[in-house]
Amino acid sequence: MTTKVLLKFTAIAIAILLAPPILSQNINNWCSTPDDDTPDPAGVFSYSEDMATAQNFEPIVLNVYYWQVNGYHFENEDPLTLQKVLASVAQLNIIFNEYNIFFKYRGYDEIDSPNGLQQVIYDGGCEFQTDENGNEILDPDGYGALNRCQIGQFFNFASNNGFEKEDAINIYVPYATESFAGAARSIGTNMIVMPTVNIEGSILHHEMGHALGLRHTHSSYTSTFCEHVTRNPGDVNYNADVRGDRVTDTAAVPDFTNEYCYFNDPDASCSFGSEFNKYYVNQEDCTYTGQNVDCEGTSYQIPPEDVRNYMSYSYRSCVTTFSPGQAIRMQEKIVSDNDLIPAQTTIASLYEPYRGEYYDVGPSGNLLEIPFLQPGFDYAFHPCSGPYNQPSDYEDTAFDYIPLANTISKYTTDYFSIIHQNHTSIAILHPAIDSQPRRCYSNTNRTPVGGRVVRFEDGVINYNVTVTPQDSIGINQENLINTLNPGLYKIEKDFDNGDVEQTVIQKSND
Repeated sequence: MTTKVLLKFTAIAIAILLAPPILSQNINNWCSTPDDDTPDPAGVFSYSEDMATAQNFEPIVLNVYYWQVNGYHFENEDPLTLQKVLASVAQLNIIFNEYNIFFKYRGYDEIDSPNGLQQVIYDGGCEFQTDENGNEILDPDGYGALNRCQIGQFFNFASNNGFEKEDAINIYVPYATESFAGAARSIGTNMIVMPTVNIEGSILHHEMGHALGLRHTHSSYTSTFCEHVTRNPGDVNYNADVRGDRVTDTAAVPDFTNEYCYFNDPDASCSFGSEFNKYYVNQEDCTYTGQNVDCEGTSYQIPPEDVRNYMSYSYRSCVTTFSPGQAIRMQEKIVSDNDLIPAQTTIASLYEPYRGEYYDVGPSGNLLEIPFLQPGFDYAFHPCSGPYNQPSDYEDTAFDYIPLANTISKYTTDYFSIIHQNHTSIAILHPAIDSQPRRCYSNTNRTPVGGRVVRFEDGVINYNVTVTPQDSIGINQENLINTLNPGLYKIEKDFDNGDVEQTVIQKSND
């Protein structure tokens, strides 16, 4: 009888990497993205590490699409929801927008595991399970609880069966994973896999970093061709641009998670929770306390920013940043990689709703037709007017607007409050995107279902008011304004999709 151990990672779980052969199996490698020592192609990367250069890159927008991966017959113990997916998209934008990389959410779908998958167990190697007669033991969960040994097989299955959007980065989300917590198909790819619990947080950012061309900061640190410590390009031993992660402003670092076991005792356990896990990293202040050396015998010089790097194997509570050199490398990879080029879209797409539609003519819309915009941006919605029963084109900025905006923060978790209301335009507030309001929506075809006439008794806008409710007949009467006595009024019209249209008028004696 085979016992199956299902690892369901918590929010602080870490992804798992194939270990260097020299290490024991008592390790906590945490990203199954395969290592890649292929030399950089000529002329693609600048190896710049200037933050001004990174921030001067034209903004790049990538489509992103999510796939819920079920077991057999729609089984799923931790299914995706729109709320979970939007939270993931918001976090991607909050983190990567700093480096002028944006994500456009394109939706999510489901994949059912195929029948007949053989059960496999990872124990430092992949052991496919058979009974005493040599017959295959079938996996009871399929790809819904994805085993580390099944990752490559799953990516091939998704590609070959129509479960890959070629014009997007695909994020595959099984309800659980065994022996890993996240993986990109390669260094530079449009395919990522991680369990539902990890689609928010540093695992997501780490794997997206791989997808956009980044290696681990400790890449090849156990090799005789490791990255050397020196950061002086004039030093004969300088190789930061051709070894390790090929990023010159990240320090040469070891695998923080397994460093003790590599340098001191390959039979010790560096697995998660052991006393030797991240032995040389101070979790309180995220500093490096080790005295170990690179393959030349030079002591590592590791500042806190490298302990905090998303592509390191540091504490998840520490990692918060990419370096300028990593940002530039991602930007240069996106515009040159055959998988990533088709996933690019336009800045204009960020101003388009991911769900819902705009009312044009006919019966008033319902709540399901409200145009929702994706979270993760600072928005300003300015009142506007013009002949726009449908939103104006992105390039059309000729409409009138009032610079008195309703703003929504990129940190909001009320994702269903980000609505493109009638008579407003959209501005995304980011240094790489001009703050010019776009896509004025000013539809006058709808019929209100009720409303109010608010009279300002003092002739100025204050709280001394008289409110007269109006039913659908009263608010729609053509001579409503003519029936009012002279004074200052606000007419509010309610629509059955939740919109409220407000008009302030000054009625004279004429």
